[in-house]
Amino acid sequence: MSTSPVRNPCPLCGGKATSFDQEGGVRRCGQGHSWDPSPPPHDPVNHPQHYTSTPFGIEVIEIVEHYNFCTGNALKYIFRAGLKNGSDEIEDLEKARWYLDREIKRREEARNLTAT
Repeated sequence: MSTSPVRNPCPLCGGKATSFDQEGGVRRCGQGHSWDPSPPPHDPVNHPQHYTSTPFGIEVIEIVEHYNFCTGNALKYIFRAGLKNGSDEIEDLEKARWYLDREIKRREEARNLTAT
């Protein structure tokens, strides 16, 4: 075990990594927490890569589940645009626009119903 400092912060307490295992990449902080900073193995069913590459470090499902169907799908297509194997970025964005247009129409119709 090396005692060289590493820049990778502890996911539990945010503390600086104070040691790491050269072979496995396991980090330890001053509080005694240990973690493996390597990315999880590819899991196309439970954690597809095109939905886990958000800049926020969370999966797209954790964001879109807070929205209705059309808005959530639009967000899903925006976040994964061009990332899914074989997908075309423009096509993904057009799908997002389709869901947004549908949601706008639904909301306009609802607003017109309440205005009358």
